[in-house]
Amino acid sequence: AQATLAQGTLAQVSKTVRFQRAEAATAAAVAAIGEAPQHRMAVASDTVPQEPWLWDWDAGLAAKSPSHAELQRTVRSFIEDEIMPNIAHWEEEGGFPPSLHERAYRAGVYGIGWPSEYGGTAPGDPDIWHKLILHDELHTACSGGILASLFTHSISLPPILAIGSLEQKAKYAPDIIRGNKRCSLAITEPGGGSDVAGMQTTAVREGDAYVLDGVKMFISGGMNADYFTVGARTGT
Repeated sequence: AQATLAQGTLAQVSKTVRFQRAEAATAAAVAAIGEAPQHRMAVASDTVPQEPWLWDWDAGLAAKSPSHAELQRTVRSFIEDEIMPNIAHWEEEGGFPPSLHERAYRAGVYGIGWPSEYGGTAPGDPDIWHKLILHDELHTACSGGILASLFTHSISLPPILAIGSLEQKAKYAPDIIRGNKRCSLAITEPGGGSDVAGMQTTAVREGDAYVLDGVKMFISGGMNADYFTVGARTGT
């Protein structure tokens, strides 16, 4: 009970610190460019108070619509139930159970925004406020490593959906979106980092397959991945 209380306090302190840092950065920016705060906040909806919403945005975001309120409750419950009670142990161990991917999907967090025909869940077409709620709630866990490893499909699946064949999408997307299979993106190379234009890895067509030749490194979630979306050159 004491550990859970401490973790909850840590999350609240983290959000307070973020507010303070954001406030200081905003004040410095305003002083530098001489822009009035009310003009800077003009991007906010008319339903959200212009002055205080940036520092205490939870209620304002939930008020956007029932869909936004439901998403906030969903993601917050997942963090409180699945992440916070285990985060200290997982950080110490350097990993988390593979089943967390499937649990995140069942909780309504893992499949957000993906095509419904492949298992995507609501909201199916998230707006910028949905995305802000999702990331704000996820990061109250104060663990970028866990989140980066848990949501590797957010960067590895889009290329498959964008340029993959219908057969490839039907074969890979449902299991990836539901958390049954894990997929990672392989871009970074020893000689050029994540400079896609400078990639040296090649893919040469041989029959019905491509033969890859190159070296990749720093693949988020790579040690536990079932599939890899690999960036490679197919021409000169």
